[in-house]
Amino acid sequence: MTKEGKALLQLVERFNIVEIEEVDSKEEVLAQIPDLFAGLAAFSRLSYPRYLKRYGTLKRYGILSEQEEENEQEEKLTGSERYRFKLLGYFNRCCKKHKFGVSLKSSEGLWTPNPNNPINFWTFKAQSSNEETKQISLSHF
Repeated sequence: MTKEGKALLQLVERFNIVEIEEVDSKEEVLAQIPDLFAGLAAFSRLSYPRYLKRYGTLKRYGILSEQEEENEQEEKLTGSERYRFKLLGYFNRCCKKHKFGVSLKSSEGLWTPNPNNPINFWTFKAQSSNEETKQISLSHF
């Protein structure tokens, strides 16, 4: 059995999975949750510097330099970016409030230092030169 096959078998046994079937996410709304988390995690990593400028500590305490303030005025957010930044901030506050152990700041994107916490965000790190990561466009989220 391959390494991937063993990992899948362990998941099936651990969570007592009897069957996995494809569903229409319009009818089964809960099926959208993994996509939401994956998209939010990717967005948080790719857009963290812009998020920090807009909603982070530097702006909150008025520490941005004059040049950064000018750049910020020139940098316009799209409607979807504005919505995603608000969602990211709300999600981060909820994680802190409920002590889920999710960090946004320490890894410049959503990350869970302790994988035993209820919500687990992690970044793929290649273990060997044979492993590759896929780069996908943020527009998919």
